[in-house]
Amino acid sequence: MQPLNGYVKIYRKLLSWGWYSNSPVKDTFIHFLLTANFKDMPWQNIVIERGQLVTSYPKLAESLGFTVQQIRTAILKLKSTGEITVKTTNKFQLVTVVNFEDYQSYEDETNRQINTQINRQITDNQQTNNRQITDNQQQRKNDKNIRIKEDKKYIYSDSLSKIQNEELKQTLNDFIDMRKTIKKPLTGKALNLIISKLDTMANDDSEKILILEQSIMSNWQGIFPLKDKPITVKHEHNDADDVF
Repeated sequence: MQPLNGYVKIYRKLLSWGWYSNSPVKDTFIHFLLTANFKDMPWQNIVIERGQLVTSYPKLAESLGFTVQQIRTAILKLKSTGEITVKTTNKFQLVTVVNFEDYQSYEDETNRQINTQINRQITDNQQTNNRQITDNQQQRKNDKNIRIKEDKKYIYSDSLSKIQNEELKQTLNDFIDMRKTIKKPLTGKALNLIISKLDTMANDDSEKILILEQSIMSNWQGIFPLKDKPITVKHEHNDADDVF
């Protein structure tokens, strides 16, 4: 494990960051900046690259003084805005800080400024030459996002309208998006089955959220009882391994 020395750069623009007022999210991200590798390092027969770190929910909760659920939610939010990516195994999580070079660089400040000016000139030229292509790609992306939103609006609206808890509703939407990401989109009927199964698997909305987040973080197609907490099933049901 690398020694904790050196520094990272925190820009004042962090004050206008959307998650700045959310302490669990902000503290978790800054913790990642401070503990990520500043160079590639071997670890248990794999290489943890510059800008990456190995951690776990319990370890982060202990280090930062938050609950495991708060850490799970913070990581989900950081992933949703592209601050980090996460690769999950059955033993640990490999976190990668996106754009790590913005916060730490091998170069001194003078060279950084020179390289920044050169890169800006190159970027400006590329943007001038490729603006039309970028505009077309953005339009296609916008059209696709509109279609996705329309699909969600009409296919899932009846089911989601019955959910009173806004956090649970948002987590269900995150689960729907994850299923689309792994190319296993939910049908309206399948979503109803997921919601019904949550009712039998969880005692309250908080447990439902944890169950959904567990599947989202692991890219699971179905939902399953929490690994770290026994679930009291409301009535006999033998489809714990069902996948919709």
